[in-house]
Amino acid sequence: MTKVSKKRYRELTDGLEYALTEVSEIKEEIAEVEKVMDDCSICKGSGRVEDGYGNLNHNPCANMLYRDCPKCKGKGYTKK
Repeated sequence: MTKVSKKRYRELTDGLEYALTEVSEIKEEIAEVEKVMDDCSICKGSGRVEDGYGNLNHNPCANMLYRDCPKCKGKGYTKK
């Protein structure tokens, strides 16, 4: 364990206090956004919905095809 000078300790703790205030401000902003926006009820926030398999001649592995959600236009959220 190494010793830290008082000056260096103050520098480190000031940086920590600044970071904690930034985090709390960001959390407040996220809470405000969540009040306004809600996950889309159709796509559950992914922004995509299944579109089927298409023409199996062009999709021989039968991978599911997706398109943008019609309700949220591919954003994944709607306004409350």
